Amino acid sequence: KRNGIRLWAGEITIQKGGDISEGTIQGNIIEDNIDEPIFIGSDNNGQNKVKKTIITKTNVLKGKNGKDMIKQEFSDKSNSILNQ
Repeated sequence: KRNGIRLWAGEITIQKGGDISEGTIQGNIIEDNIDEPIFIGSDNNGQNKVKKTIITKTNVLKGKNGKDMIKQEFSDKSNSILNQ
């Protein structure tokens, strides 16, 4: 209902504590979300980051309701966004 795909780095999270690194997000259909289709961020002002993550052009982003197609907040510049 919110973001289609949410990568969230932090001190204590269900997904993972600490950095999220070297992942690939590909082949997804993201449709009719309330916020951005893909959101990358951190819950502790960027102490931990999402980094070296690739988001490929094989993702289909439909029904964009958020301000940005992909929003990054406190994420690392090493991410490759929709580049392949």
